[in-house]
Amino acid sequence: MGFWMGITRHDNAEILQLLDHPEGPDAGRERVRNEWNSNDDCYRPGSLLRTLESTYITRTWDAIHTLLTGCENIDMVDFAPPTGEPPACDVIMGGLIVGRRGGHGLRMNNLLLLMPDEVRAVERFLQGIDLDEMIRERRDLLDEVYVYSFCTTVRNDDGSEHESTMAEDGSLADDFATLRDFYARAAEAGNAVIKDIS
Repeated sequence: MGFWMGITRHDNAEILQLLDHPEGPDAGRERVRNEWNSNDDCYRPGSLLRTLESTYITRTWDAIHTLLTGCENIDMVDFAPPTGEPPACDVIMGGLIVGRRGGHGLRMNNLLLLMPDEVRAVERFLQGIDLDEMIRERRDLLDEVYVYSFCTTVRNDDGSEHESTMAEDGSLADDFATLRDFYARAAEAGNAVIKDIS
């Protein structure tokens, strides 16, 4: 399947309680990661972190980041900020890196936490986006930079093949709508959001 982005929303009070660790911020972030990893989309007895909703988007996350920020997505340096400006960059790659996996601080393969104020800013930003217009304006950028899995080979009914982009096959619009609706529900409820691109 390749890289995809999972996204979950959580009660902010539970997130704050987990982050407030007596051994400091790093331990608090690690505790958030541990509870998130053990939650598997349902509330288990004794869990300190409920998943209120979870969804995912497919291979479109990189194209969405590039479209929204107008910047190539570069994630090669530990603890580097995401390309672009908030709230555009926060939709996909922004947020606090929570509980580093594998000893690195890359944004991919780590959990990214957005607090409720950031979630509300993302929601307001997304509501003002006309995706078709943005694709027209930034199509050259998508072609110039490497956008993960933007083009795919599609097999036709007759056995022949043709190239198609995620803009043409509808997956980009579908996943953008999924994100916009998810952030709207999270903002309305005052939730924190955790993202995982892996």
